[in-house]
Amino acid sequence: FFLSHHKEGAGAFARLLKLELGSRRKVDGGIFLDSDNLTDLNELLDIVAFKVEMFVLLVTDKVFLRPWCLAELTVSAQKGTHMIAVYFPDCDRPTDEFIHTLPNQVLEIQELARFGLTYSHLQEALTTVQDNRCVVRMSRSLSADAIEDLASIILKQRAGTPQSRQAKIASRLTLAMGADVNSLHVRAHNVCQDRHSETDQSLYVVVDHFNMEAISSALILQRLIPPCSGLQIIPVVLSGRGAVLPTSSSRCLLICSTTSMQDPYVLESILVSVEFDIFTLPIFLSDEFRIPSDKDLAEFSEMSDFTMDKHQALVLAIRATFRTIGVRFWPKEHFTIMKMQVDSIVRRVEAGTGPKRAVTIAGEESKQTPCTVISETESI
Repeated sequence: FFLSHHKEGAGAFARLLKLELGSRRKVDGGIFLDSDNLTDLNELLDIVAFKVEMFVLLVTDKVFLRPWCLAELTVSAQKGTHMIAVYFPDCDRPTDEFIHTLPNQVLEIQELARFGLTYSHLQEALTTVQDNRCVVRMSRSLSADAIEDLASIILKQRAGTPQSRQAKIASRLTLAMGADVNSLHVRAHNVCQDRHSETDQSLYVVVDHFNMEAISSALILQRLIPPCSGLQIIPVVLSGRGAVLPTSSSRCLLICSTTSMQDPYVLESILVSVEFDIFTLPIFLSDEFRIPSDKDLAEFSEMSDFTMDKHQALVLAIRATFRTIGVRFWPKEHFTIMKMQVDSIVRRVEAGTGPKRAVTIAGEESKQTPCTVISETESI
């Protein structure tokens, strides 16, 4: 299997899919993910040409603008490798207009010329994507069930299972009617039910439920934390719409993405964590994350019709939450590095505390505070 993706748009999703495929007994070959397996860029296209049985294309909004993603696709198409395209929400096949204007859309293909690839080759490969009928469309809200279903579809495709049988893989799969009569739509399930009956030993993971990369990261932690924990921590991902941290919780991970502080349920969970003194460890997915300023929170409160008291409580809760120094977690890095980051998270959770720093938010009109993290190699 070769997981072709734009790292910015689907790096964590690709990691999660690799973990799921790798857990299946039917996978007797390798699963190529560049973060783990690419050591020499000059060898990349040879790998696609001669060592790939199934080409899995993760279609995000910028994947057809990336020269090396296009190169992978082109070589795969030239070799006739079986391809399955996984479309993210709001993403679709390349249009005729896009293909025709590709030289104006993707300007940097000089590196590809030494491999004999030209714009016409790339354009021809994009037409194969238009014609490809092996399609999966992901719903906007991701879940562990949806990833399991996706892996099942990929494995069935590899085995050459007839389309009629693929529709019966699981009750969570339905045919997507319309032009793509052979495509399958993964219906994501809300993994967050009523969790108030969980014991205080549960580890809750708070995440923006519409950010697929953030949810993918949370689901990766859900998979990797139990084997690393001596306390048998079982993470519960709160990713469904309306999912708020239970007041009975004793600890949680707060997934900090570029959109997390815009999710009202994430902010409600932060309020709960502070009010009920729940240990909360910020997990930073990107250096681009910024602690929201008072101005940011005021604008959000106005849009959400928060009362003045609730707005002030939110400001104080944000200040209290980010006084704890967070931990970096980047699933897009090599598995060994990511595993070290998970180990750091587990140690902090098991300790139930962490180093603090001063955070000033109230009164800041425009300045955003950058996050502070402990890397996987620093002592804690």
